[in-house]
Amino acid sequence: MPRKIKVKTVYGLTIDLVIDKTEKDKVLVVLPDGKQVEMKVIKHGPDRVILDYDGVYFSILLAGEHAYINTQPLLVSSISEIYETPVKKKVSEEARPVETGSRVIKAPISGRIVEVKVKKGDKVKQGDVVAIMESMKMVIEIKSHLEGEVLEVHVQRGQAVGKDAPLVTLK
Repeated sequence: MPRKIKVKTVYGLTIDLVIDKTEKDKVLVVLPDGKQVEMKVIKHGPDRVILDYDGVYFSILLAGEHAYINTQPLLVSSISEIYETPVKKKVSEEARPVETGSRVIKAPISGRIVEVKVKKGDKVKQGDVVAIMESMKMVIEIKSHLEGEVLEVHVQRGQAVGKDAPLVTLK
């Protein structure tokens, strides 16, 4: 599945990029105007990638809240990944199946908890944000797929969690 990245500049311009890895050492980027750019990955690490675009090398470094290309700072205010979630059709109350099984909202990926948005006793509706995570320098809102009252909050701000770790239990 292609990755969708939203880049916001300090001037208020927003650019949506689609990164579709075609092979292990190549990256295909689809620009907002539909133009496709294929680049060869020379080297990559947790915060740096070196790309070859038609014989021209680009070193991209992400350092905290700043981004650099060939040691020149980019005027970027934020970079975030867009996650697509399937849209659920609204089901009438009488047709809705009785929920069985877990009433736990889990972490979709490994990362660090940036903020917990609920506390014990809070009422939560489907789609409400219960926590915010950071993973690979991307911020992810964790939304409830259930309705109910918060029975227990399993995490706290700054805590590292693994994929499928319990975040919140609802009753």
